[in-house]
Amino acid sequence: MTSYDLIIKDLGQDISLLSRRAQTALYWASGSALLPEYRRWAAEVGRSNEGVIAEALHGASEFAVSGSRPLADLGLRDSLLKFAPGDESTDRVSPIPAQDCWICADISFRLASDGFNKVAEGIWYILEPMFQATSLSLHGLMTVDGLPDEEMLTRQILADKAMRAAADFCSQSLAELKRNPGPSPADLAKLLEGAEVIRPKGPHS
Repeated sequence: MTSYDLIIKDLGQDISLLSRRAQTALYWASGSALLPEYRRWAAEVGRSNEGVIAEALHGASEFAVSGSRPLADLGLRDSLLKFAPGDESTDRVSPIPAQDCWICADISFRLASDGFNKVAEGIWYILEPMFQATSLSLHGLMTVDGLPDEEMLTRQILADKAMRAAADFCSQSLAELKRNPGPSPADLAKLLEGAEVIRPKGPHS
């Protein structure tokens, strides 16, 4: 288990202790912050289903603020599975941020509608875009998994300013949401503003 795995594990334990509304808020903010990356990917590959993700995020935000569950919509759940981004990529765009955007939105909607029992595992998808973009910038590889010096390379990624900011966003937001289990619209706006740091800005994001 690497240093990064331990961070994900700790953050996962923290989010597991939050109210469903607070959990939903974090995944809503993360999916919303990564939405520009989904749009970039969709434009590159010529395929967009933004209406699906927008509907999911809307339902999640309503629940996060009011606690009112969206109507069970089997059609939307089916669409979230059917239209999830594939592995298509170009020299300019990786599919990873688009996939992670979709996953965060999917988790937020599932939490809002009927619960989701793998909420801790979802933390991976919040930080994955920045981790992979930082790995590519520092080491020329999207992942360092399995390399002989994996832990050393991982520590270098975690020490990067942008990666630290993304991880700090998660830990600080979880602490705030623990204190405030029923976020207001203003709280969501603040959360979304902070979530901008999870979105990579490089050419391969």
